[in-house]
Amino acid sequence: MGILDHIRQNNCDASEILAPAGVGGDARPEEIKRRIGGQVALIGGLDQFNVLATGTPQQIRAEVRHLFETYGTGGGYICSASDHFFDTPPENLQAYA
Repeated sequence: MGILDHIRQNNCDASEILAPAGVGGDARPEEIKRRIGGQVALIGGLDQFNVLATGTPQQIRAEVRHLFETYGTGGGYICSASDHFFDTPPENLQAYA
């Protein structure tokens, strides 16, 4: 997570570094929010493979709620899938929305 210092030093307005482990990332939500959350808008965080495409509507809603509670506290968060979601069933997109 050494990149967090570079993001802050480069005066970025927003950053999309929230890839969870399920999609190959190593985002640590509490650390990211604590270190740069008040200075940089955070984008992403939703596991498009293990949650959005294959989860139940209840699991998707729970994960979106968790993301907003973790990254969104105090504002500055845009919830989105960490990458593409081409094969996601429409009912899952509806639950996400």
